[in-house]
Amino acid sequence: MSVAAAIAGPPPGTGFPAGLAWHWRHNRQIELWIVWWSMPVFYVIFSITYFVLARTMPPPPPHWNVAEIREWLILRHTGIDTGYILFYLTIGLPGWHIGLIAILLKRMSVSPAYAYAYIGAMAAGTVPGALLNGFGYSLLALRPDRDPKALAFLYEFANLTFVGTMGVFFVASFILVVAILLDKNDILPKWFGFACIWNLTTEFTVAPAWIFRHGPMTWTGGISFYWNTVVYGTWQIMYFVVFYKAINKIPSNLPRPHAGGEPAPSSACSSS
Repeated sequence: MSVAAAIAGPPPGTGFPAGLAWHWRHNRQIELWIVWWSMPVFYVIFSITYFVLARTMPPPPPHWNVAEIREWLILRHTGIDTGYILFYLTIGLPGWHIGLIAILLKRMSVSPAYAYAYIGAMAAGTVPGALLNGFGYSLLALRPDRDPKALAFLYEFANLTFVGTMGVFFVASFILVVAILLDKNDILPKWFGFACIWNLTTEFTVAPAWIFRHGPMTWTGGISFYWNTVVYGTWQIMYFVVFYKAINKIPSNLPRPHAGGEPAPSSACSSS
């Protein structure tokens, strides 16, 4: 198939299933589009897990006593079990997303070190910001009748590892901001770099969650959780749109290599 035909898309009148099959065979960006579509899929699953099934978000307050924690847990026991199983099955998807961002960072005019640093920082942040939170709640649900001190410890552990460690992502966001603003290849728009600064502020305003038990700076406070959630949610929508457009900007007229690593003949790229 010619490059012009591949760029034009499936023939007019092609049905949805046939269109998907056509893209699977002929779309030269199919690998990147699979990754992009996994982004909204993951965040929908993430939202359903935390807000609908487990109902661990918005988080409960840090000043509760053991009796209040146990009562709250009993009401959510089944939801936590179901929701976090779903979460554990899909938590690997952000690794795909980080890889896509790393590809775009390597296409920028900045050093490739930015891409590798971003991967490392995001990997370091995902462990406490997601897995440890899930482990804490799963352990709470596993034995709700455990020792009161252990129950209180796991309760604080689960909530602080989710909200209180968001600052780990500060470095990753800073790397992304600097790379976008320094880039001369216009891979990602400069306005998104400034929007990332806005999102970056949410990652250090959660630091006081380790200190306060009452007020807007606790892990369930008006600033640390609610305001930051609004900012992050708005930024996440920008994130989807920006990376959708970025994939469209990656040249799709490059010939695929033949088996054995030999480049495709030039006639394969003709428009005839």
